[in-house]
Amino acid sequence: MMYLRQSLNLCFDNVSFEFNDCLGLQAQTTVATFTSMAQLDETTSPIIDYESFNAVKECDDDPSFLESIVNDYIEQLESKKVELFDLHQKGELQQFSQVAHFLKSSSATLGVARLRYLFGKLQIFAQEGAQKDPAKVNELVLKVDPLVDEAVAKLKSEVDEAIRAASS
Repeated sequence: MMYLRQSLNLCFDNVSFEFNDCLGLQAQTTVATFTSMAQLDETTSPIIDYESFNAVKECDDDPSFLESIVNDYIEQLESKKVELFDLHQKGELQQFSQVAHFLKSSSATLGVARLRYLFGKLQIFAQEGAQKDPAKVNELVLKVDPLVDEAVAKLKSEVDEAIRAASS
């Protein structure tokens, strides 16, 4: 099988991490993969996409590296979540969409699948559907806190497990 080598950039506020040549991504994708991906959302997708998460994890054998990436993500997630709620309350849809896009992208990079789908929907609804269906946007915004809590708990558990595995 052919593998592509690429750089992975994770940006958390003013901190940027770049991983060169550490991801072996399969160049082959199937129609079935795209079909199953299209059926996933913030309720049916796994909390963590382990293919993406493990790619980040495998970039460095030191679990403190993973811990710092996850902690930076969580800090930024919490602050951007507050900003997202504030923008929603003010009805500032363009900025709301930009924050949702940022959260979608950083969640996807780390492999936090449920949040990736949720923030992706919020971005799209803010851009296109908020005037047509404001109740749907409100419904999605109400899902943010519980899904963030669920994802943060899972990420912390994964970091703890990586630290335990490295020390044994």
